[in-house]
Amino acid sequence: MLRASLLILVALVAAPFVHAEESRGAIPPNPTQAESIPEFTPETLEALGLIPVQDQGRVKPLATYADFTLLQLRHKRKFKLDDDHTLRPIEWFLRTVLFPEQAANDKVILIEDSDVLDEIGLGTLKASKKKRDVYSYRELVPGRRRLVEKYSKYMETDSRKQTRDQKMLVTLAHKIFTFENVQRTFAFAQIEIPARSPAIRAAFDDRESVPLSVALSKLLEAVQTSAEQPKWLQGVAQMVDGVARQTGPLRIMAPLNAEDGLRTDWYAVGDIVRTVFEDDEAAPANIAFLAKLEAVYSARTDATALQTAVEELQVDARARAESSNAYDKIALEVYYHRFDAFYKGLVVFLLAFLVLAVSWFMPQNKWVMRSLWSLAILGAALVTYGIVLRCILRGRPPVSTLYETILFITGTAVISALVIEWINKRRIGIAAAVMLGALGLFIAGRYEEIDRQDTMPQLLAVLDTNFWLATHVTCITIGYAAGLLAAAIAHVYVLGKAFKLKKNDPDFYRGVGRMVYGTLAFSLIFSVVGTILGGVWANDSWGRFWGWDPKENGALMIVLSQLAIIHSRQGGYLKPFGVSMAVIFGGMIIAFSWWGVNLMGVGLHAYGFTAGLKEALNLFYLIEAGVLVFGGSIWAYERYSAKTKSAA
Repeated sequence: MLRASLLILVALVAAPFVHAEESRGAIPPNPTQAESIPEFTPETLEALGLIPVQDQGRVKPLATYADFTLLQLRHKRKFKLDDDHTLRPIEWFLRTVLFPEQAANDKVILIEDSDVLDEIGLGTLKASKKKRDVYSYRELVPGRRRLVEKYSKYMETDSRKQTRDQKMLVTLAHKIFTFENVQRTFAFAQIEIPARSPAIRAAFDDRESVPLSVALSKLLEAVQTSAEQPKWLQGVAQMVDGVARQTGPLRIMAPLNAEDGLRTDWYAVGDIVRTVFEDDEAAPANIAFLAKLEAVYSARTDATALQTAVEELQVDARARAESSNAYDKIALEVYYHRFDAFYKGLVVFLLAFLVLAVSWFMPQNKWVMRSLWSLAILGAALVTYGIVLRCILRGRPPVSTLYETILFITGTAVISALVIEWINKRRIGIAAAVMLGALGLFIAGRYEEIDRQDTMPQLLAVLDTNFWLATHVTCITIGYAAGLLAAAIAHVYVLGKAFKLKKNDPDFYRGVGRMVYGTLAFSLIFSVVGTILGGVWANDSWGRFWGWDPKENGALMIVLSQLAIIHSRQGGYLKPFGVSMAVIFGGMIIAFSWWGVNLMGVGLHAYGFTAGLKEALNLFYLIEAGVLVFGGSIWAYERYSAKTKSAA
């Protein structure tokens, strides 16, 4: 038995297979092209979304995988078919895996610049399209060979040195490969293992062909019962492996009874084939799981039968994941994405902004102010709730990725601004809370659309420490939040003075000046402590406290700039207007330390690089520089006017 198993494994390994995604073929042969696609029931989609899978090293619901996969392809989480039916991610996924021929006609691949089509010989497609438009996989298949050739060439160049056109082509190639991976999820179920000889036909119980799961059962049975390897065994093993290798790489089967199912590698269909001969004890259960996958595909044209098959698959998948403690947060993650606290928070803050605008015209109306406070508190609660859900799902402190810094800074700034308003009652704090809440959640949504990656990824080894994430990262992020809040309030002082708002109310500007100074001092405390803790962490991880890394330099720039502002104010070198101007400039330094150094892509902290944000950051710098130039011009003009009058 051992010898036969080894021979089969050698046959599987020796079977021809190209590992690179770019070498896969186009749409696989599919006899179901003319089949009508049923309307999937809500129960089917619900059960399918709760199936756990492992993607990019993390166990997640299939609903999350479908969500971010469609976002990568379409840059949106839904799209309309030609019949105006709107598809959500999990429905699109099921349609694509069960009906790949029809799905190949769906316009789900967004090309942001149609000029890239010229490079792959599809320039004629541009005639009926916009410069930024969506295409179907079938439209792009004729250019696939040239696309792969250029992709292979461009990937030899460092991504930071690639031209814009090269990056566009690489992005298109990745989208093509991603779509193909999804499309091939059930490729193994589309092709049965043929009985190419009388011996194989006899082994298959006189059937001309059998599904992959049946062929595996027959192979296993032959291995376990035959003293010598039957002649047909190796040929069938190679056919089995050939069918399995056509399937996409989605890791959909959890290992049984693993000590840590969250970190242990799960199995794609190709891996399931190998487990049958590597683990006799688990083989029957693994083959049964494969049969349930086949049952889902077989029931594709019958909505009722499909619902039953998907629900049975979900029960089995859940039981396997629970056996290795890898299922307890799946339902919560589905709820997290469905509830979408941050989108709801954005809507609430936008409504609050409208009420804020009304309050400027009706300053004495108590109901308007009560509504404004209620909406601001509700928005803060939604942001906090979303962050708490993420902490539970990840088992992490609130900040471990760049995306989470946006959420945490937004929540911290909003709550701090509301506390300032509760203390000072000048309606500046609540205005800052509403505007920063809306702006922060908008930026978070845009970041997600630009990055198009799972926002709860597996952390790099250097970040895999809850202690330092809870101390250094959280502390310095609070410093970021307070510094940016101080800069936001400083805008009120500078622009108010420039446009002569409340020019006869010196108490107003004294109050604003105190807010700016107090918030800056609060920021300095956390920035200093956070930077020192970062050095201690660096010493623990890398063996040195300080290495003049760009991220470290950015943190030092924040501390030095804030110290300089506070000392200049205490020494009388800067008056309230000058402090506000300096704090706005300090906000630009914080933005540089927060995002700018990551865009450099160098240093030990380069793990935070995110493409596509340079333009947004430059726009922020331009706006803030404009505010400083405008404020400085007004200040210089007023000084000149005062000197002229005194001279006269």
